[in-house]
Amino acid sequence: MAHAEIRNRVLFGLALVAVVAGATLLFLYLGRDRGDRAVPETARPVLAVRVERASDRLATYPARVRAQQELTIEFEVQGVVKRLPVVRGQRVAENDLLAELDLRDFQSRLDASVARHEQAKTELEAITNAFERGAATQMEVTRARTAVDLARAERELDEKALEDATLRAPFDGLVADIYIDLHQPIRPSQRVLRLLDTSTIRVEVNVHESRAAFARHYEKRVRHTVRFDFLPDAEFDAELIEYTTEAERTTQTFVATLEIEPPEGALILPGMTATVIEYALDVEGNGGSVTVPPEAVWIDGQGNSFVWVLEDEQEGAATARRVAVEIGTMLPGGVELVEGPGPGTLIATAGLRELRDGQRVRPVEADRRRTPDLDRIDPAPAAQSEGARN
Repeated sequence: MAHAEIRNRVLFGLALVAVVAGATLLFLYLGRDRGDRAVPETARPVLAVRVERASDRLATYPARVRAQQELTIEFEVQGVVKRLPVVRGQRVAENDLLAELDLRDFQSRLDASVARHEQAKTELEAITNAFERGAATQMEVTRARTAVDLARAERELDEKALEDATLRAPFDGLVADIYIDLHQPIRPSQRVLRLLDTSTIRVEVNVHESRAAFARHYEKRVRHTVRFDFLPDAEFDAELIEYTTEAERTTQTFVATLEIEPPEGALILPGMTATVIEYALDVEGNGGSVTVPPEAVWIDGQGNSFVWVLEDEQEGAATARRVAVEIGTMLPGGVELVEGPGPGTLIATAGLRELRDGQRVRPVEADRRRTPDLDRIDPAPAAQSEGARN
């Protein structure tokens, strides 16, 4: 009995030792496994550009042509279309005939109202003479004068109706579309055709907020040209007309409108695609200056300026390094760097507040001469301050 109890205690002790030893080995193994295998850091995407030398060609923007003025022509009277001498795509000069209703009914009504007006004037003259001789009363004169006024108003309405039965071009333009046919009955305010003012050509481009914010600064330091896709070897001088003051909801960009003179021998139509090219006027004298986008420069709480350089590019990833810079003047192509990274260096332009030194990132490179894909990464504000983080 005593021997059995001693044996059971020995077996229990051995089992306990085995469990403890096994747990220790398992803990050591798992600890070694975690230490030997480093968890790879996920490279977050960052919008980036290359540092560039100051150049007279600053940027290109995809653009679309729109008419300077677009007018839908309507009849103000009802009738039947008698003449329709224009076709879609036809150029017309100011006062050219566009459409005309059957004028016979309008002319008949006008002839009748003219006759009534003349008759009323004759009667007024006779009653006035009679009144002067004492053969008519003042009330009769008043009634005759009222009849003349009513007849004149009716005549003027019929004259206007006859005039409104003929539509003429209010300006030189292009017939964009026609909505009626010959011999078709027309009701008042029914659309007849759409006329485009092509005396000048306007193009619209969408620009990022950083460009719109410096619009007044750039105004006298840049020039613009427009190139059409079907005329790739020709550039036409353009004048910047206006900027919208509110960003579009979908793209969060601002619309700039430019104007050019219509090129000879080419028909430029609304909706056609074009390219707007922006050139600097004051690049001469900048020497070897380099520029970066304003949104790439970060200012810390002590007023020190720096950029995030993306180096050691391998397999689509890079390492972010904080590099101090000295800012010069604002050039049309961006912020001038007096000291800092040289041309061709890849730098971050968005998400700067989340970056840290040595962090692995995945650069999404944009061409500074074209509008970047802003839907992929939201750009950070220009010349950001570290104090804005908190």
